[in-house]
Amino acid sequence: MKNRLQHYLSYLGLLIAFIVSGFSGSGEVFGAMVSATEGEKDRGTVFEHVVNGDANYLDDFVTVLGSTPTKPAALAADLDPKTAARIAKGTELSDGFISVFKNDWGIPSPQLTQLKSDLASAGDDLMNFFADKGKNGLKAWEVAFQHGDNIRLNTGFLSNLSKYLDDYPNLKPDLEDLDVFNAYKKIADDVEQSYEILDDVEGNLALLISQKTQNTGAPDFWKWIHRGKKFEKDLVLPKFKNRSSAEYLQLKNKASTEFGVDLNQYDMYAQVQLKHNGSDYFVADQVYIKWVDVNGQQVIDDIVVVENKLKSTTRLTTNQNAGKAASSLEVRSVNLSPESAVSGNNLTNQLPSINTNDKWLKVYDSENGDVISGIDKL
Repeated sequence: MKNRLQHYLSYLGLLIAFIVSGFSGSGEVFGAMVSATEGEKDRGTVFEHVVNGDANYLDDFVTVLGSTPTKPAALAADLDPKTAARIAKGTELSDGFISVFKNDWGIPSPQLTQLKSDLASAGDDLMNFFADKGKNGLKAWEVAFQHGDNIRLNTGFLSNLSKYLDDYPNLKPDLEDLDVFNAYKKIADDVEQSYEILDDVEGNLALLISQKTQNTGAPDFWKWIHRGKKFEKDLVLPKFKNRSSAEYLQLKNKASTEFGVDLNQYDMYAQVQLKHNGSDYFVADQVYIKWVDVNGQQVIDDIVVVENKLKSTTRLTTNQNAGKAASSLEVRSVNLSPESAVSGNNLTNQLPSINTNDKWLKVYDSENGDVISGIDKL
């Protein structure tokens, strides 16, 4: 108890010395404060305890500062981010010491209020994140804060985003767009497969993000989306629609060799939503469908699913793998016309289940999105 009281009085002395000093020269001021109260021989010890966030010392230090209407921003240079974060976390602190974050890290007041709340509720993980990442970590947190997204409390997500913001300094303005930010959340763990991931989502999300990042300041980050769009929409689709093109004939020959079918008997549809296992679904890039007449009714007799990938090693997405493993599929698309017609039938979600799901092909490029390098059976 005596030692704790001595620490408390010592910090009060530090504070008085700090006020008298005029808040200038943070390192020198802090050292002077320590010397004035603890003596030169103990200067290093007290300095080390406070700056490194020792719980006993810091609790007393926080108590004194928190009850004093001062603005000790000059201490910022002496406090590592972890200690600063811990001090900001203290609910008893005055806004004076929180101004370290505001003035030195440039955090506006609304963000500062939320950051204090997040530090108080998220535990040490968030505090340690800021200690490790510093201002880059703050940038990542700010992106999620701007959209009111609670993912700002997820330090794994923030760490990943912080790294990307460090690697691509002009990425942050792109993420100010809510659609782009929400798309980023889907691809954050596998940016190289970003086009395939977004293309497997309802609503042409890959195309939307490709358009919204067309004039990005971080083209290398979005390159997989732009190349994927170029490959699928600008190359593969028009070539496969043209049944006399070399690319279509290459596909036709592969389907004949692998499956013994003639694609000239199949309508070709693009961006087909196929449902399986209840409500789960994936979006197939192209689907070739053979129709037959059963008692005057046009029904699906067979399908060939074609997936477009940027590299031979690019794997199917999670949804595609689940769809490929399904024993039967249902059309989820409401009303889809063929891109290259034989029968001319539209696909609707009222059709019976498709019970043939054993013919899948992968068409791939060599990363640039400008040529079909090969076709593999999946």
